[in-house]
Amino acid sequence: MNSACRTFHRFTDLVELIFTWISMICLAVMLGINVGCIIVDNFMDFSWPWLEELSTLLFGWVTFPAAAILCRRGGHIGVDLIFKYLPKLGCRIIRAINGIFMLLCAVVFTVFGWDSMVKTTQASLYLDIPMEYFYASIAVSGLLFILFIIAYFVPGNTPDPDAISVNPAPAAEAQGGAA
Repeated sequence: MNSACRTFHRFTDLVELIFTWISMICLAVMLGINVGCIIVDNFMDFSWPWLEELSTLLFGWVTFPAAAILCRRGGHIGVDLIFKYLPKLGCRIIRAINGIFMLLCAVVFTVFGWDSMVKTTQASLYLDIPMEYFYASIAVSGLLFILFIIAYFVPGNTPDPDAISVNPAPAAEAQGGAA
């Protein structure tokens, strides 16, 4: 069981790494496109509308996978004040309820993303790129959410949510005192 859990977490680490790189590359291309559009538009009084369209299409492949990765790392906004006052069992129960709720939302996200991807007949205006590629980012990200939420509850998850300190003061004191 321990070996299977480690293998599963290695797999999720690899998936996270791949989609991190996909998001970073799409973001770099978007940045290049937008800077290029601004320069060409301001200095040559000319613009290519298809470049802005490509940037918009890449936007989905930046935001949706990055949101799933952020979910895995626990970076979304949350209220952790209550965890200071609950016993460990209470914290685990709340995390389990939260995980179930997030899993249900991720399933809905995936189903509707898939449905939009399959049923659309739209294409982009200038490049004539099928919008399925944009909607695929929603469905794929929903699957990432599901994978990462499941990984959260598989033993051996790092970091251990119960080991995370919600009080930053002890960390500052350990580094040589308060400022």
